[in-house]
Amino acid sequence: MTSGWLQHAAATPELLAAKFNADRALETAERLGSFAGTLDRAAIDQAWWYLILNDEHSYGTSGYQGRRVFETWMQHRDWIERAAATAEVELAKAKAKLNIAPRPSTPVPCAGGVTENRWYRVTVADGEILSIFDKDLGRELLDGPANRLLYTRDNHKTWEKHPAAALGAKVTRRVSLPVDAKRIDIVDTIEHARDLFNTDRWNRFGYLAFPFAVPSGAFAAHLNGMVIRPYEDCHPMTTDAYCAVRDWCAVENGDFGVALMMRDSTLAEFGEIHPDKTCYTGRPPIGKAAIYPYLFNDWLQMHQPGGDSMNFTFRFSITSYSGGWEKAGVPRLCEDWLDPVMAPWMREHGVPRAARGSVDDPPPGWTGLIENPRAGHGEKDGQMYLLWGAEMSPDFDHYELWRDGRFLADVRNEAPDGIPYRVARYEDTGLPTHSRHEYRIRKVWKDGRSDDFGEPFSGLTRQNSKA
Repeated sequence: MTSGWLQHAAATPELLAAKFNADRALETAERLGSFAGTLDRAAIDQAWWYLILNDEHSYGTSGYQGRRVFETWMQHRDWIERAAATAEVELAKAKAKLNIAPRPSTPVPCAGGVTENRWYRVTVADGEILSIFDKDLGRELLDGPANRLLYTRDNHKTWEKHPAAALGAKVTRRVSLPVDAKRIDIVDTIEHARDLFNTDRWNRFGYLAFPFAVPSGAFAAHLNGMVIRPYEDCHPMTTDAYCAVRDWCAVENGDFGVALMMRDSTLAEFGEIHPDKTCYTGRPPIGKAAIYPYLFNDWLQMHQPGGDSMNFTFRFSITSYSGGWEKAGVPRLCEDWLDPVMAPWMREHGVPRAARGSVDDPPPGWTGLIENPRAGHGEKDGQMYLLWGAEMSPDFDHYELWRDGRFLADVRNEAPDGIPYRVARYEDTGLPTHSRHEYRIRKVWKDGRSDDFGEPFSGLTRQNSKA
């Protein structure tokens, strides 16, 4: 991927994390449903199309504004939610037939001080990991505090001493030790990252630091089935400042290694953080074994629902091993972390991987466009865009739209420029800044009949642009 599109991936962390997790769930649902004989092939194929259509070229990442960009964001979220819902339904059917029950596991929280299990002795303070001692390897794995948030507001010239305060965010970092697996699990949440909502964009960047103590270490990054060496295996036509990471990456030296498993973030920088995201060096930094997940930047806050109230969740896990990642079975360990119930069960029962090489074309006339009504703030103060699936029956007349329990407007379908419409739209204006509003719609037919109101949906107007 080019450096430009990779930058955009860091600008949409919560959307891509939801897409990743829907992707993983769909694969599991397809495999297990085929094995159990419960799979709804048409539903699964449509769900894959929801994610295939959800491509990076239409995230609104160009900086363009206006209704089309904001509606694109609503559409992408609708697609992801429908794919995830399909996976949930298909998994439930297969689990019920095969009588698969959850495997309870209670991790030990590392709230502060020293916490141990049979594999590790871990020291934690305020969510930062100060020490990881591997009892099997008999060695310290860290070369500095891990799970440390790094934040720059001036394009890497300086780093904030108090990143949470500079972000205007509540940062919570939870570390725990599973009792039945050699892992250290991490859940980091960043709530209301207000500082990312600004007019001086492309200066704010956020990372986590994982400085591992692996002398003469070499990096490895899993993409989507293949494992590459960052820097060395990157093509000169793209940047090697960072790599896309699917599920896990590692640093190892032949004697031992440490893997960082990544559920929600998609990019990592290896050895050092690069202020120039377009650089190409072709060689890793000498003597540096740190991994820096690249979390977010401030490019897309004008398109984000909530504007100044962006919330992120990032989940990681650390494991260590003798020798190299392949012999240690890091991919299997990562599968068990990502899906602790189904991954071991499917291995134990020999459930094969999905054999199809492609998804069938969608059925004729199927658009896959938005179904669930959505509301999201626009680019102007007090503006809300509303979008829902259009009623195409010739007997249909209009929609009755209510806001906050009061009638707002009658809305009719539109066919701009003669293009057949598949969605209905409404632009609500004059609302208070940074305020949440609930909407409901119902269909009114040409014979005067009115349907029941659908489920309510809500949106938050953006913060005052002058605030």
